[in-house]
Amino acid sequence: MLSDRVKNMKPSGIRKFFSLAAKMDRCLDLSIGQPDFDVPKTLKELAKSAIDEGKNSYTPSVGVELARDAVRKKYNIVNSEDYDVIITSGVSGGLLLSYAAILDEGDEILIPDPYFVGYKEIAMLVGAKPVLFNTYPDFVPNIETLEKLTTSRTKAVVIGNPSNPTGYVLKAEELKALVSFAKKKGIYLIFDEIYECFTYDGIHIRPDLDDQIIILNGLSKSHGMTGWRIGWVVAKKNMIDEMQKLQQFSYVCAPSPFQQLIPEALNYFDNNIFDNYKNKRDRAYEKLSKKFEIVKPGGAFYIFPKLSNMSASKFVEKSIANSVLVIPGSVFSNSDTHFRISFTVSDEILDEAIEILARISE
Repeated sequence: MLSDRVKNMKPSGIRKFFSLAAKMDRCLDLSIGQPDFDVPKTLKELAKSAIDEGKNSYTPSVGVELARDAVRKKYNIVNSEDYDVIITSGVSGGLLLSYAAILDEGDEILIPDPYFVGYKEIAMLVGAKPVLFNTYPDFVPNIETLEKLTTSRTKAVVIGNPSNPTGYVLKAEELKALVSFAKKKGIYLIFDEIYECFTYDGIHIRPDLDDQIIILNGLSKSHGMTGWRIGWVVAKKNMIDEMQKLQQFSYVCAPSPFQQLIPEALNYFDNNIFDNYKNKRDRAYEKLSKKFEIVKPGGAFYIFPKLSNMSASKFVEKSIANSVLVIPGSVFSNSDTHFRISFTVSDEILDEAIEILARISE
């Protein structure tokens, strides 16, 4: 007999398409949010050295000190008496620890629609109620909408900046309004900044730390190490203490050898990759916006075009029949009006796929 918890969870719609791509004879795959560059050689060598030096055992559940110190420096909380860091098994691991630390059975968490799939399903996993707030058509969180949806059971609001699946980047005043809303309501703001390094049209912004702010980040997207599962949470010390307990009985610790390279990784980012992805963003937007209604993404590596003459599910059926794999917006939303492309592919594949998508939209 299965638990209601697992029976009520839906399989990841993204992973469904990941599996589908492997079965297609020819696939121009714009579906998966995974960088197309490899882990930098210097970081590979550090990982190899860590393995060779025997850094292969359990670490403290909160993470090794050299890794935590590096993250503390990034967030300017070295020697802080108020805030601290836990190294997690990716941002998804940090998300689960955050939810489990603050949400009881029946509590509510406000989640933007469209959303990263984990925001909703992990809430259900811990017995909480995901409450979606509509951000269409421009993907801007509307504070009046949030006010109307807040109840006595609301414990948190989660936001990604830059966003998956839309690529939307919050403006300073929009983030300020979200922080003020959380403070006013006495709830947590969980701030997912895993796409921090891919902010194309300005500088990345994050909320100032306080009692109600939980920040999630990691190395998966910025350093091409999605499979190495290295992330972190920055929050109040007492919150980190509680997350440490949760990690002891779940993930135990983040992968030991890969924790060793966090200090070097935080001092390394290939600007050529940034420039390349920005150019891909511009290239894809310029061509797709002639056929689709699009809010130009300010970050991440996604574009979320709107369809006017058919559902996204129907459009994706057509795209698959033409050897292009994209993801319908219904995977990320209550609406089936948009589809997501990930432009982390070669220019040749991107150009061919976009030409096909434009053609079949008519």
